[in-house]
Amino acid sequence: MDLELLTIERVTKTFPGVRALQDVSFDLDRGEIHAVVGQNGAGKSTLMHILAGIVRPDSGRILMDGQEVEIPNPARGQQLGISIVHQELSVFPSRSVAENIFVGRLPKNRLGFVDKKVLHTQAQKFLNALEVPLDPWIPVRDLGFSHRQLIEIAKALSYGGKLLILDEPTSALTEHETAILLNQLRRLRDSGIGIIFVSHRLREVFAVSNRITVLRDGAVVGTQNTAALDPDAVITMMVRRTIAAPPKQKGGAAGRPRLQIRGLTVPRCVHGVDLEVRTGEIVGLTGVAGAGHTEVGRALAGAIPHRASEVTLDGKPARIRTLRDAMRCGMVYLPADRRTEGLFLRLSVLQNIVAASLRKVRRGIWVKNRKARRMAQEYIDSLAIRTPSLDQFVLNLSGGNQQKVVLARGLTVDARILIADEPTRGVDVGAKAEVHQLLRRLAEAGKSILLISTEFPEILAVSHRILVMHAGRVVGEVSGAEATEERIMAMASGHACERN
Repeated sequence: MDLELLTIERVTKTFPGVRALQDVSFDLDRGEIHAVVGQNGAGKSTLMHILAGIVRPDSGRILMDGQEVEIPNPARGQQLGISIVHQELSVFPSRSVAENIFVGRLPKNRLGFVDKKVLHTQAQKFLNALEVPLDPWIPVRDLGFSHRQLIEIAKALSYGGKLLILDEPTSALTEHETAILLNQLRRLRDSGIGIIFVSHRLREVFAVSNRITVLRDGAVVGTQNTAALDPDAVITMMVRRTIAAPPKQKGGAAGRPRLQIRGLTVPRCVHGVDLEVRTGEIVGLTGVAGAGHTEVGRALAGAIPHRASEVTLDGKPARIRTLRDAMRCGMVYLPADRRTEGLFLRLSVLQNIVAASLRKVRRGIWVKNRKARRMAQEYIDSLAIRTPSLDQFVLNLSGGNQQKVVLARGLTVDARILIADEPTRGVDVGAKAEVHQLLRRLAEAGKSILLISTEFPEILAVSHRILVMHAGRVVGEVSGAEATEERIMAMASGHACERN
């Protein structure tokens, strides 16, 4: 019997302004776990979405069992036996395990009611196939993340799947839960199912995969048997670039500690993180998807529940439980998703800039328009925000200028500490360089900046010090002058841990 289950030939996909995939070829055998790795933006998700019918390729061929196929939508993908389990689970916590496995397809009796006996029997069959000892009637809310992940896999198998795509399946799991999941994947492989395993965690990739394909900048760098590789070789393949590396931040900050935190914990995401940011310093906080760095920023800003054994600002104990608490302490958070969390898109540039500091431009219930416009104009000039007028809707600005408006609003509250989460996501190269320069200027003026980013070149270009997270913990610290992409990737993937 022919072992080849899937063949992809010269697939290309372009989005406006971005070539996501370029002549990508890939194959998967029955009974194989084939890992796909690469940095953020390498094209992994686009390739998986094409296979699942979520995105259509511009060119190239896809063959299943040697026959060319088209996958115009997810329904067709499921008909072909292709199922995808996304990083963000889609379970319904209030429903039972059985109801989640067959959501939207519950078996009915002759009267049109759910046939609970058939539902139980069918659900039990797929749970048994995964050797998951669960009662099909238990509510999903009572289960841990590993079991929820396994329920998603059981749901995928219930469609008759012979090709299973797993996108970062362990990013929210504990080590014990990860071990359970990886063991079940080996069982599925041994039963003849083909599995594509997308992950940043090289330790798990090497533990479970038969082959590894590396993507970089939308192209396949290479495919080799896992046994013929080592983590260092994979890291080198992932980060090697053909363009000049950006200039690094020179020197270090010698100011006094401004923000110190010990034992920061966010349930299931962050585990006992310690960090310090000094006056005039830019500290980069990075990691791969699901490492917990974004949750650290949101917790510090009071945006999500957390606990910490100690928080001090300028040497004094502080208690931050809400965004308002953070602002009172001189801390401002710039969210990663500026369009949904950082901006009022249907309001003007003026209204967005002064929104956080109305007390400065208000007399009673009335806003002093002249003073508000003068303050907004000062930030437009100092940050070089390109807008035809103060009254322009923010919606109509470019991504880079929208990001500068978010930054301007944060500065109006006289912040001493700036937490910038993915500050250049979705902006062009020129705007990115401008934002980086602004961050440097703010640090030189005495601001303390925590820069959170998954873009390693950005972290290297701007940071005085770099903290690297993996699986919810800080596993490495290195000075900006000594850091390299290879060194950061090794720590971020769990291959190496180091603290200065």
